[in-house]
Amino acid sequence: MKSGFRGARTALLMLAGSVWLGGCSFVGGAQTSDSAPSTLPPTQALFLDYRELDAPVANFGVSYTPQPTPFKKEPNLGGRKVTRGILKFGNSTDQFIPFIFDGAQGKLYLDLNRNQDLTDDANEVFSCPVANYVGAQYQPFLKIPLTFKTDAGSQRALVDLGIYTYASPIIIQAGSRYCWDAKATFQDHDYQLVLVDNLAGRLGSPEGGFLALRPWSARNQYLSVQDNSLTGFPFTRDLFFAGQTYRLDWTFFQQAGTPRYKLELNPQPSELGALRLTGKYVNRLVLTRDSNPSLTVVLDAPGVLEKAPRGVYHFGLTLKQGGVEAHRQVYGVATNPQIIVGGADPVVLAAGGPLTNTVTVDRSGKNLRLSYQLVGAGGQSYELQGQRKEPEFAVFRAGKKIDSGRFQFG
Repeated sequence: MKSGFRGARTALLMLAGSVWLGGCSFVGGAQTSDSAPSTLPPTQALFLDYRELDAPVANFGVSYTPQPTPFKKEPNLGGRKVTRGILKFGNSTDQFIPFIFDGAQGKLYLDLNRNQDLTDDANEVFSCPVANYVGAQYQPFLKIPLTFKTDAGSQRALVDLGIYTYASPIIIQAGSRYCWDAKATFQDHDYQLVLVDNLAGRLGSPEGGFLALRPWSARNQYLSVQDNSLTGFPFTRDLFFAGQTYRLDWTFFQQAGTPRYKLELNPQPSELGALRLTGKYVNRLVLTRDSNPSLTVVLDAPGVLEKAPRGVYHFGLTLKQGGVEAHRQVYGVATNPQIIVGGADPVVLAAGGPLTNTVTVDRSGKNLRLSYQLVGAGGQSYELQGQRKEPEFAVFRAGKKIDSGRFQFG
């Protein structure tokens, strides 16, 4: 968040203490975790059902092959310049879908039965729902019912398609308005376990997709597996949750004419290392091990001392206290350092609260640029969630206020 004003160097002395952030108040204490259980719990078998959502749960880039010549049969396009191509869903040509994008009219034609005839499909024409977006550099097309062939039969997939025309060739993005979910029980607590297919990858498999875990009571709330809330995270074959490592084995099958996932959570023994958190108010900590086998560690409301399978991890975390939530901002490896869990001594993770309002100042001629960050233990940057009040600043010279304003989020 940045702001700028003109002023002298002496005006900087009282700046940092004049910046505040309404509602940023965290109080609480840490707890000590128990050791991992010495006996393995039984395998948990879940049957996941297809479920359509009010908004996309994940977005995927979709590649396409340009079609330089008209298809076998096309609608009347009035001689307008259009984009023709074949969308590459899944990993088989049987899943590819011919399309025509008429940007000037805000129309998208899809060959849903894949026979190169774009006039014989029921409901094959989709319109941009926002008049101001027609002809613009971005046009959305919503609630498109796609169907894919799988080994378990025909799979429905409700998606949004977004088309960006600022680049050449155009960019196409698919938003999944569906997921697969079931109730899972860990340590006598019920959770919603969610799988999200990778639309651009192997359909009928969670590989390359996402996994989400949240309390079952939150099942009907908005869900995104790609935001900083860490409700969801990239799917890995192994999962450590509620003090236990699980190997995730799945089958995509047909039951009563409907595809379903069967997901088995098979408990596995693992060598654990210790992790010491020096920050406070951590609501969820997610560690990701990229080695073979890949592993995701999910620690909810972790205490000062926790245990996790040994390995080298990247990490992300969210903070919560009362009705206030903050998410760690992670952009690339430079802001996502590694930690090593293992050995006799606990690895120290300096992350979490308390949160501090900070401002950096850069000079460019007579202009000063003020950049705001909400910083936690270890120097990571956080962002408050929900309704937020823009932070204010005031600049004083010789005890007299000479400038003030608000930072803008973004």
